[in-house]
Parts: sequence; C-alpha cells; structure tokens
Amino acid sequence: MSFRVSLLSVVSLLFLSILAGPLQALDAQDKAGKAPKSGNTVAESRQTRGLSLPASVQSLAGLSVMLGQASDSKVTFNLTGNRNQEVRLLYGTDPAKLTLASPSVQLVSGSATEIPLAGLSANTEYFYRVQNRSTANGAFVDGPTGRWRTQAKTGSSFSFAIIGDSHPERSHQFDPDLYIQTLSHIAAAKPDFFLTIGDDFSVDTLPQVTRPAIEEIYQRQRLYLSLVGSSAPVYLVNGNHEQASLANLDGSADNVA
Repeated sequence: MSFRVSLLSVVSLLFLSILAGPLQALDAQDKAGKAPKSGNTVAESRQTRGLSLPASVQSLAGLSVMLGQASDSKVTFNLTGNRNQEVRLLYGTDPAKLTLASPSVQLVSGSATEIPLAGLSANTEYFYRVQNRSTANGAFVDGPTGRWRTQAKTGSSFSFAIIGDSHPERSHQFDPDLYIQTLSHIAAAKPDFFLTIGDDFSVDTLPQVTRPAIEEIYQRQRLYLSLVGSSAPVYLVNGNHEQASLANLDGSADNVA
C-alpha cells in the first residue's frame, strides 16, 4: 500500500512539473490572441504547426535513435535515417571510454533497422555513441550520443514517465514548441523507461487511408518522441484515435487496424 501511494505521488508531481509551464503558456497565447513564433497569425500557425516539423526536430531525421525491448541484461536500438548508411554502436559504462562495440549494420533510407545488445549488467547506467559512414571504404564518423539504464533489481527504486493525447493533427490545440519543451523536461529527468498511452498517432484527419500516409504520421511523431526515446526505452500503447481496434479490421489491404 505504501508503495502505491508513493508511486502515485511521484507520477502526479511529474505531470504537474512537466506540463504546468507549457499549458500555462498555451493558455496565455489563446487568451491574448497572440500567434506563436512559428506563424504570422493564429489561424495560419494552427493550420500548419501540427504538420511541419521545427528545425530542431527535423535535424534528427538524418539518424534517429529509439530504445526499446529493455531488460536487466538487454536493450534494442531502433535506427532510422534519411539516407543509406552503415552504422554501429560504441557503448560502455564510462562516457569517456566506450570500450564495447556492436557489429555494423546497413541502414536503408526511410526504413528502420535494429541493433540488439545483450550481456549487460542490471541496474546500470550505460552510455553510447552511434557512428556512421556512407560507404564501406569510408571512415566512421561520430553521430548521436546518449545514455540509458538497465532494469533495476527487484526491490530497487526506479522512475518512469508517461505522456498521451499529444494529437499533432489537432492544429487548434497542438503547439510544437510546447511539445518539445515538455519532452525535453522529461528527458532531463532521466526516466528509466517512457510510456505513451495513446492518441499520439491519430489517423482521424487523413483524407485517404494509405500505407504511406500512415507511415508519415508515425515517422513524424517518432522524431519528437526520440527526444526522450534516445535515452529511455519507449513502450507505445494505442488509443482510440489510432483506430487499431478489432472492430475496424475489415480485411481490406489499406485498413487502418
């Protein structure tokens, strides 16, 4: 019972501290009728701000890192990029001396590839650097860096973060700058893992449901979530606006479910 009370208190405080600033700023913008920095008018900004990516997020498309499938001895790196490249991981427990290396893998533009790591120590903070090169004959160059912590032992303390209902497609509600601020606050807290609880990949406003259209939604949101997911394993949960329920499964080739 004491564990549950403590956990609920921590989660409540995380939500309040992480979201209070962005929500107050958005409310002030709406009441004042002021346009966010990304547009000339409120109407213009709201029509585009959920579809266009801020430069700071778009820059991650060259080589994007997400962690998942974590345990006390394993983790999987999921990588995407906007060009063909060869990638590998350097990692270890000392950020100044990354003594371990993964095999190199080929990363095809627009597709995801995974690098699994095993043999890790439990409840341990690891650091990594992704290296990449364009051709097999070229030298590897340093890319994204980050850290993560393996699963804690039973009885040990741990932390996690939860978000949901980001709804980038709702241009009258979504503000990219405030979303980035929220995710940056979460990343700074260094949670052991990161949960999304749905309605972050909504397909409600698609004029036509096609595989490329849905993949674009996921690729765009992925870049935002990688602000946290590059240092904390991510676990996704569908909401009703992802329309993935069995009731929507009609057997057609382009069915959302």
